Amino acid sequence: MTMDAYWPGTKVLRIETPAGAQAALRAARAEGARAVVAAQLNEALAIAGAAVRRAKERYFLGLQYFSPPMAALALEQANAARGHVDRLRGRIGELDCEPEPVESPDSSSAGAPTAPDSLVAVVSLELAAINASIDRYRAIGAFVVSFDQAAQELLEEIVACEERHASALAGLLAKASAPYRC
Repeated sequence: MTMDAYWPGTKVLRIETPAGAQAALRAARAEGARAVVAAQLNEALAIAGAAVRRAKERYFLGLQYFSPPMAALALEQANAARGHVDRLRGRIGELDCEPEPVESPDSSSAGAPTAPDSLVAVVSLELAAINASIDRYRAIGAFVVSFDQAAQELLEEIVACEERHASALAGLLAKASAPYRC
């Protein structure tokens, strides 16, 4: 072996890979990155699907508790969450991956929810669920930022929308828990 077969100043053998092998290695890494991003986006898709189901359930509870503001807010949030589902499915498709199926809100038991004790309890539980969703969306966004900037931007937009919903719910909670005055 000649001296140029070793890395300079070492006894470590230098192995050169052919250009075709390097291209194949880059393609394999890109394919792996797409699969990783798609898996993370599928998790975000499941979160968005759960948000649709919860919003539909809150809509019916708002009607049950004679609370038009809660029903209207739930309807708005359900429509936004459906938009998130569509956008996440679209991004997964752009990555040439298959989105995992999300349970249809119509096939769930959202039509006959088990009602918590009060409107305050309903809103408190939903606020906790939205905050957990926001934390998970942020974690997914932080993970995919090095792989897919477009997915990370999509998740940032979803987080901003969910934060607006959390703020609106917090306002509804403040009104619902305020003492009643004649």
